[in-house]
Amino acid sequence: MQLNNFANFNTLVDLLNYRAYDQPDQVAFRFLKDGDTETSNLTYQQLDRQSRAIATQLQSRNAIGERALLIYPPGLEFITSDLAISRINTRGNASYFLIIIKDDFKII
Repeated sequence: MQLNNFANFNTLVDLLNYRAYDQPDQVAFRFLKDGDTETSNLTYQQLDRQSRAIATQLQSRNAIGERALLIYPPGLEFITSDLAISRINTRGNASYFLIIIKDDFKII
């Protein structure tokens, strides 16, 4: 699969899988807390591993085809969660997930 031929990738997950294999140490995303200061980043390999781990967690809780609420503070976790959901949904399962990003929250 050649990267310059995007027709080979049916989904964003397919592209991520390729990038994690071909360019594992390249930074995929950076989080800029105030728009200028980088506070964290994810390589393609980290993004792949973290999204797979979240997808595994969701699957182990029988979340496939169910509704789920994922709450994260501002940061790159939104991206990994979104890709995890895409990994589950590429198998033809209709799932409904709501991801909330909030500066401070309490779970009661």
